Amino acid sequence: MKNCSKGSIWRKWDLHVHTPFSILNNQFGDDFDNYVRKLFRSAIDHNVSAIGLTDYCLLDGYKKVVEDYILNDDKLAELFDEDEIRKIKNIAIFPNLEFRLDKLVVGKEVDLKWNRRTNFHVILSNELSPTLIQSEFLSRIQFETHAETGLKAERRVLTKENLIEYGNRLIEEHPEFRGQSALAVGICNASVNTSEIAELLTEDGRFKKNYLLALPCDEDLSRVSWNSAGHGTRKTLIQQSQLIFSSNKRTRSFLLGDYHDNPSSFRKEFGLPKACIWGSDAHAYETLFEPDEENNTWIKADLTFEGLKQVVFEPRSRVAIQDTCPGDKVSYEVIDSVRFKDSSGKNIFPEYKIELNSDLNSIIGGKSSGKSLLLYHISRTANKEETVKKCDLAKASTYPEFENESNFDFEITWNDNTKQSFRETNEQRPITYIPQLYINKLAEESGRDQLNELVLEILYQDREIKLGAEELFKKCDSLNESISTQVTKLVSLRHKYAKEKGEKEKIGAENSVNNEKEKIIEKIEKIKKSSGFTPDERKIYKKLSDRLSVSEKRRSSLLRYIEIHTELKNELVREMEDSFRNVALMTNSEESEKKRFHTGSRLVQITLAKIQKIIDDLPIEAGKNIRRANSLIGSLDERIINTTESLEKFSSKVKSQNELKGLLEAQKREEAKLRAIQEAGKKVKSTLEQGKAASDQLKALYEQLFDTYGEIEALFNGAAKIDNENITLQASLEFDHNSFDSFINCFDARGSLASILGDSIDSENNYIYSKDTHLDSIFTLSEKVRDFSQIAHKVRKSANEELILRNLLQDCFYISFNLLYKNDDIISMSPGKRGLVLLHLILHLSNSSHPILIDQPEDNLDNRTVYNELRDFIRERKERRQIIMVTHNANMVVSTDSECVIVANQAGQQHDMENEQFRFEYVSGAMECTFFEPDAPSLLKKFGIREHICEVLEGGQLAFEERERKYAFKR
Repeated sequence: MKNCSKGSIWRKWDLHVHTPFSILNNQFGDDFDNYVRKLFRSAIDHNVSAIGLTDYCLLDGYKKVVEDYILNDDKLAELFDEDEIRKIKNIAIFPNLEFRLDKLVVGKEVDLKWNRRTNFHVILSNELSPTLIQSEFLSRIQFETHAETGLKAERRVLTKENLIEYGNRLIEEHPEFRGQSALAVGICNASVNTSEIAELLTEDGRFKKNYLLALPCDEDLSRVSWNSAGHGTRKTLIQQSQLIFSSNKRTRSFLLGDYHDNPSSFRKEFGLPKACIWGSDAHAYETLFEPDEENNTWIKADLTFEGLKQVVFEPRSRVAIQDTCPGDKVSYEVIDSVRFKDSSGKNIFPEYKIELNSDLNSIIGGKSSGKSLLLYHISRTANKEETVKKCDLAKASTYPEFENESNFDFEITWNDNTKQSFRETNEQRPITYIPQLYINKLAEESGRDQLNELVLEILYQDREIKLGAEELFKKCDSLNESISTQVTKLVSLRHKYAKEKGEKEKIGAENSVNNEKEKIIEKIEKIKKSSGFTPDERKIYKKLSDRLSVSEKRRSSLLRYIEIHTELKNELVREMEDSFRNVALMTNSEESEKKRFHTGSRLVQITLAKIQKIIDDLPIEAGKNIRRANSLIGSLDERIINTTESLEKFSSKVKSQNELKGLLEAQKREEAKLRAIQEAGKKVKSTLEQGKAASDQLKALYEQLFDTYGEIEALFNGAAKIDNENITLQASLEFDHNSFDSFINCFDARGSLASILGDSIDSENNYIYSKDTHLDSIFTLSEKVRDFSQIAHKVRKSANEELILRNLLQDCFYISFNLLYKNDDIISMSPGKRGLVLLHLILHLSNSSHPILIDQPEDNLDNRTVYNELRDFIRERKERRQIIMVTHNANMVVSTDSECVIVANQAGQQHDMENEQFRFEYVSGAMECTFFEPDAPSLLKKFGIREHICEVLEGGQLAFEERERKYAFKR
């Protein structure tokens, strides 16, 4: 009962339950066995873990329950079965003494119900014996019983005998009291002084750390008038009290200082914030553990008086007044327990469970005690990928001596009862793991990629940004595919151009062939003149010759037409088939993509049908055109034959027929050659134009890629402020020089490449990136590559034109993020401030609720920073996410109000710090757990968690003293 290995957990407490010895308004009757039976069975039924047994002025009820029942196993066995007894033994019981004060709180406005005597509670530690409480506290309290005119009032100590005597006197003096017992009248009228009570408790060392003063307040303190005559009395009572009995939400907020301008103004007027608790104030069985409006009191603490005191230290977070248990995190996002599984027989690790709290768990211990080892194996078992990636960057230990040991295993049990094993392949669960020095590395260049991933994850919490960015990144992917295709096409066209140009040059120069043809024609004309041709025959001959030449040219043109038409048809079919496949792919994409195209699905289907019809019709239409061209060629062939036959009639008139025939053949050859040159020229021109168009298209695609990344940069910068933080994200479009080196490495780097590639390459052969001039630089380099012959002597044998161009136009862009904290650039910050900013960033994933595992977050942070910003930050985050933290800083445990502290120890590290059985041992519990057992078998069992914190962590005792000093709890 005293210590829970899970640390401080929420339990239901009722600290205001009366006993039959509460003379005033007792409705329980006189059968104490029946009272005890119903008390504990009702507590079990209501799942109550702690009870404050309350009586007026006396301790009789608490004393009887404890001594005659709780400590009397035989008596318990008469009333309860074994299961009930086991549960009863786990219920904490505290004495709650209720007094009437010697003060009246009066007022004239909405607070008139304060015009009565005020009750006051003293809740004492159950470690104090009833005999000690009676003899050294109750028997020393005095109350006024009688006074003579002008004289000091007579006073008596607060004992049952004196109360009865006082009651008898009042009954004798005031007949209306007759019919009531003397004890009831005495208790009802006896009043005590709060300052006297406080003085008695503080001056006795046995009590000064074992009591709490509680003031009942049944109204809304935020609405009562503080301008009445009762102002000072009311304020003094609140200032003296450590707890307030109230379930009013506005009163609770008032006492936490929420209605004041700032915390200091509340402290100036009322002292420190007060915790509110509530109870059933049961005087009858039907109201046992049934507070008004189901306002149950839930306290997150051990079931000890030290646990109860935590609500004083943490009045906002350690207590809640509501129907159901607070702080219920999703079961599959909370680790319930972990354990080592060591079958080596070497007693390295124990196999008992190490319990974890759903909120903040702090792992502490001396040097090399196994703190980080435990955290690493929790992380590595939950999510191997996350852990390995983080450890690689941080250069953190992965404990290979255990990982490579086949007899070693580690097991995690989640709150949903799912188990994960270190050795077995499990489904990974999301965690955030921050190994030691990871934050430092994240701020360095080596951690840039992981930092960018982290920032992107934060930005993607905004659905609009996520969808917009993903769409733009998809566009980049599509553009990259198009660039790749276009590079292949352009290089192919360049090769085709070079081949066709070479073939044209092999045929001959057009001017030379034309001159040769003219010379032949001139010779033919001379022969014709000397051959006796009449003018009419010459005209006919000339006409036939021209007809033959024209027919042959037309025939060549039609043949070229058929060739080009066939090529264009085939290319068009290929491109349309590609388009058809792309649209089809979109319609067959993942479900999310289908939804995006849903509204236009009808249009898509119509488009697909039209594309398919065009693809089907193209061969038909092309065939018609080619058949018409072939028909014309046939007609021309017939004309050429007829014309040639007509020309042969004139050959007989030529004296030098053999010479003329030779010249005519030569003329035909030169004309054929000339036609071939012209046709080749047309091919070269056509290919050149296609190449230019492909080059322009390639530049346009690359420019679109560049502009799309610019859109991504603008999108991120438009939403760069992190909510509720002072962190601003700056996105910038950067260039990956390492990737671009694949282009540089295509060349022989001996000497300067600037001489062949231009001034975009520096003297060290590095590309000079500037966002403003990048496109011009890349396009200039692409022109250098186009004129390949000029750079070929510097190109490595392993490279070729296509590889060089592909590497030049590859996607080397990426978005990088810089951080500003309160307008300071993270690069210029001190390591400590930089670490805090990055921790803010990592833990900012507000939409995430999975566990955070962090190793020594205080590294490189000064103590002031730890105590202020980091403390507040972790306290806020643990409300929504389970945190498991290794630390060597006492403030990180105490000031963050760690719910569970796990103490680690490795045997053989220091003298007198041995373990019970294993090399590594662990113990866990709440930091309010305090004890000292000098004869315990091991170091970990010798002390309570509080003592371990003070012993292991530097400044541990000071951290507790600072926490408790403001509440006047002195040790």
